[in-house]
Amino acid sequence: METKRLPAGFVPDGYYGSGTEFSIFPAVSDITDFDFIVCFAISGDGAPFCFDYRESVDNPRIIWWDDDHWRAVAPDYESFVGLFKLPPRAWHHSRCR
Repeated sequence: METKRLPAGFVPDGYYGSGTEFSIFPAVSDITDFDFIVCFAISGDGAPFCFDYRESVDNPRIIWWDDDHWRAVAPDYESFVGLFKLPPRAWHHSRCR
């Protein structure tokens, strides 16, 4: 459902925002054709996380809407999930017993 709504929120005028401010995630060129963009999650503030299949149909990168422009947050899904993995803590298990 969210994927179908994506084009409605982005006017194909070639400009959403500059995306030039500092960020660890690089800005993505404006998207005006959403045929190869698939939304898979929504952040807490309502911004979509999407698979971007435009460069690879086998291994899409992950993009996220950052207020007025898209950002590439991971080169693939495995890397994206890796952003949320915490290292195991040996002390945690001993204290939980």
